[in-house]
Amino acid sequence: VKRIIQKVHHDVECEFVTACKCDSLEITEKERADIAKKVLETSSQKVVITHGTDTMIETGKYLKSQLETQKASEKAVVLTGSHRPDKFVDSDASFNVGCAVGAL
Repeated sequence: VKRIIQKVHHDVECEFVTACKCDSLEITEKERADIAKKVLETSSQKVVITHGTDTMIETGKYLKSQLETQKASEKAVVLTGSHRPDKFVDSDASFNVGCAVGAL
């Protein structure tokens, strides 16, 4: 994501935090809890999470329940993924990250 954001000229202040680096098919409740913890710990009210598309819905549901439980539902969280990773020539990652940032 950092590489994608650095390609464009923007005046948005960004912080990049890694919560998990695994295939989305390998994400368990532990990884989802780690992601939720990072979202809850950040002072930012706007968060973009890049996530594999296979289990993005499950993570989204988990995050929603955690944010509501922790009374942090005022945070805007957008999950985004791509069909082809940014490393590939015909990747949709840059477009999807741009849309996610634009949504916030």
